[in-house]
Amino acid sequence: MKLEDALLCLVVGSGALPEPGAGSDFCRRAVAGGADLIQWGVDDRERPEYGDELENIRAVCREEGALLVVDGDPVLALAADVDGVHVSGADVPIGYARSVLGEGRLIGLSSRSADEAAMALDLEPDYLLHHEGTACSGVFAGLRAGRTVLYAAGIETLEQAATLVNAGVFRLAIGWNAQSGRDVQVEMAAYSKLLGRCL
Repeated sequence: MKLEDALLCLVVGSGALPEPGAGSDFCRRAVAGGADLIQWGVDDRERPEYGDELENIRAVCREEGALLVVDGDPVLALAADVDGVHVSGADVPIGYARSVLGEGRLIGLSSRSADEAAMALDLEPDYLLHHEGTACSGVFAGLRAGRTVLYAAGIETLEQAATLVNAGVFRLAIGWNAQSGRDVQVEMAAYSKLLGRCL
């Protein structure tokens, strides 16, 4: 999978991670539902056994043709041989991440306002998650993204996503809420259908 072909990103923060050992099945179901890019939160202080699990998740993503990036730690991304890292820009500067990972791996950033998005694009990340929900379409219209792939994030409902898609947005980043009680495959399939994809 190439980043430019990845339309649906699933963001799994460290607070929403599945139980230890369940990550690979979770990711397999997410990809079966249509997730192209999985941004995986890692808290290795709380999850010392995470090394083996991350290897299993990576294997599933490669087997199923999805991209896998980890949150916050370019050294871990390199050691785990995943596709890249998502950094804050403040805590982990993009230049440092690029120096660790080299040119072959992905680096993502986030923004929460039009000004932040413009500044983030100046840093030339591979992808940008813009967290303004339904305001993303207006922000995207005013940006010159260049080679950076833009994802609308901060979406809480399928109805909000539909508003964005109807406004011309065609890449979505969906945050996973472990307490939602929903099945990740069903949820990803609903967003995939909204993007016009048949699975």
